[in-house]
Amino acid sequence: MMKATKLNYKLNLLSKIILIFYLILYTPLMEKSIISVVGKDKVGIIAKICTYLAKNNVNILDISQTIVGGLFQMMMICDTDKCTKEFHAVSTELQSIGNEMGIQIKLQKEEIFEKMQRI
Repeated sequence: MMKATKLNYKLNLLSKIILIFYLILYTPLMEKSIISVVGKDKVGIIAKICTYLAKNNVNILDISQTIVGGLFQMMMICDTDKCTKEFHAVSTELQSIGNEMGIQIKLQKEEIFEKMQRI
């Protein structure tokens, strides 16, 4: 009976290892982007940005926002891999949305954002 338990444990461990390798090898890498938003707080900032992203098939992975002294600040990490538009077009359109609302919206690829933070 003891041998069967050890064998089951080894098979279970082996199946987990195989699953991990499968996920690493066959899961497509996400194309992550960072969206930063800064400006005077007003109603609808998050709604307008999120609506635009949803219409363009951009998935929000993480979001953080705060309001300090009437100033709004938000950072979003997004998966732009399945986006229906080119990166530059999305960046330009988000800037236009920001201009309409009197706020700054900046879109950056994650790798550029990370390299800028190292400097």
